[in-house]
Amino acid sequence: MLGHWATALHLGVTQPGHGISALDAAAIEAPLTFVLLMAILSAVSAKRTAPWTPVVAWGTVALLVWQGAAWTGASLNPARSLAPALLVPDTAGLWSYLVGPPAGSLLAAAVITVLPGVKTRTAKLLHDPRYPSTTATTLPIAPSPAANTGLKWPDQVTRCRPPLPEAGTAREPQANSRIRDKSKH
Repeated sequence: MLGHWATALHLGVTQPGHGISALDAAAIEAPLTFVLLMAILSAVSAKRTAPWTPVVAWGTVALLVWQGAAWTGASLNPARSLAPALLVPDTAGLWSYLVGPPAGSLLAAAVITVLPGVKTRTAKLLHDPRYPSTTATTLPIAPSPAANTGLKWPDQVTRCRPPLPEAGTAREPQANSRIRDKSKH
């Protein structure tokens, strides 16, 4: 039913617009991706704006696609361009989409780290402190509404789990474990 539209759109392959070279496309994709990443990283850097990050990302992508699609297809993501190009196959100019967006991303990461007073945070809700994470949240955690009722919320359950066994050691199931020993049946 929609096959003729997919064929008319060259099966989703990202291609530069008319008169735009692959080098120009890379040079346009880099600032487009830079703007997207700066918007997202800026949003997650403040307690007040972190909950609005999805709206910021959606609005920024909509704006960038609206303004950049005619020039480059507004890929903003190498995977977005790589998969269709390999499936069709049409890899002419693909390098510009494998170079431009990562260049813009790296530049955004470099810029956000040198801005004074900006500390990038994540909204990862269920981070288990036993596992090191480069994206562990520094956002304050609100007290759980279940704290007074004795109910366990996911953030409390992760803190109650027993430690993992060391590599190469076996651990016997606990008496109240849900794992059944099938040899006894």
